[in-house]
Amino acid sequence: MDASRLGVDKNGAGNSIGLTNQKEGPFNDVKVRFPEQFASNEWSDLVGNDELGIKAAAYNLRMLTDDAASQATPEIKASQSLNQFLGSGYNAGGMVDRSLAVAVGDDTPHSTPSPPRRHPPGSPARPPRPRDAAGDGG
Repeated sequence: MDASRLGVDKNGAGNSIGLTNQKEGPFNDVKVRFPEQFASNEWSDLVGNDELGIKAAAYNLRMLTDDAASQATPEIKASQSLNQFLGSGYNAGGMVDRSLAVAVGDDTPHSTPSPPRRHPPGSPARPPRPRDAAGDGG
C-alpha cells in the first residue's frame, strides 16, 4: 500500500495511521534516527501492524524526551509534568523541532481551549460519581 501523500494538506500535515495515529514525518524521523530498528519499514506498514505502531511511538517519545524535554526551561518544567509535555508533543504531530521550540520558550503549544461547560441552573457543576461495588466511590 502506498500511503504517501494521502490526505496531506497545504502545510504538509497529513493523515495519521496505525494504532498510535502516527504521521509520516515523525515516522520517517524515527526511521532516520534509529535505522537499525526500522530499516525495512515504511510509514504505510503501520496500517494493521499494531506491534510496529507501538514500537514507532515508543521511539518517537524517546526522541521527544532526549531532544526536547531534556532542554526544557525551568518555567516549562514547573508548568507541566513530563507526561503532559510528551503527550502534547506527540499529539501535536510528534515533531522534535516543534517540541524543542516549546521546551525552550520559543513557541507555545497551539491548542484551542475547550469552552466552559454550561450547566442548567440548580444542577451540580459536576454530576455525582457512581459508586463502585465496594461503595467507596472509586
